[in-house]
Amino acid sequence: MRESFYTESPIRRIVPGPRADQEAYSTFRDSLPTALAPRSVGVRVRQRGLAWGAPAARRNFIVLEYSLKNMTADTLKPLYAGIFTDWDLPGETGRNLARYDSVRHLGYCYDPLATRLYAGVQVLGRGPAGVYAIDNNAAAGTPIYFRDGFSPAEKYLALSDGFGRAHRSAGADPAGADVSQVLSTQVPRLAPGDSATVAFAVLAAPTLAELQTAADAATAAYVPSQPLAAAPATTTTWQAYPNPSTGLVQVVLPRGFGAATAQVLNALGQEVARQPLGATGGELRLATLAVGVYTLRISGASGSLVRRLVRE
Repeated sequence: MRESFYTESPIRRIVPGPRADQEAYSTFRDSLPTALAPRSVGVRVRQRGLAWGAPAARRNFIVLEYSLKNMTADTLKPLYAGIFTDWDLPGETGRNLARYDSVRHLGYCYDPLATRLYAGVQVLGRGPAGVYAIDNNAAAGTPIYFRDGFSPAEKYLALSDGFGRAHRSAGADPAGADVSQVLSTQVPRLAPGDSATVAFAVLAAPTLAELQTAADAATAAYVPSQPLAAAPATTTTWQAYPNPSTGLVQVVLPRGFGAATAQVLNALGQEVARQPLGATGGELRLATLAVGVYTLRISGASGSLVRRLVRE
């Protein structure tokens, strides 16, 4: 909503990645709400980019996944997340149409008179999908008026008011317009310290049919990065830090958990490291593992604990 985000860790590219042919990771966050900045949300965002070179059906899109962690002491309800695109397609940038495919949750844009490229953003996952199409040159008095900037209130409107049918298109056929779109989704509630994942695909193709095929392929390709379900354990807190790690990870087990075994699994669920732990935990040495995202599973007589682990 405000330009208050700052980088915590720069973008790092991994080729190949554990989930795709190319992956990129970074972390950013915004400031906590204060009396001087009450509109700050107070979230930390871990961003992941996924791209594939094969099969051919996956070449026309990339996936952007965002893990949102509530850093405040209050429950965020609801929380909106989205992607804003100011479409200026090759050719006449002021002659574009913005449209929406409700079946695929796909907002897209094209030039109706010289159609060489279709570009779009798709909401992935099971959450609700919203779209707010904007005429960048709309007259004063419209809900979103760009001539005087893009205010926090207008940004919130674009994120939150696109879940009906009123804002699905911008630009009249065949004249077109200078258009933008916001594709968004909603997290109903996010408790303090909790995280939620949202994802989008960014797509481009020479025809609408090919764009829709790419959207279908993106839906099929995207598997959310969620930790495996854990069996009940005797306590509620444990630690594995630092995470991300460059090779050494300190594990602190809950009191009374007992001796355990640590397993590290890759994206395919294959075990790539195993190490015994004492009753209070221990240090994992993972320097030999390739950079990527893994699952750390701690198993013992008290149950099992599971957490996503990033090796940088």
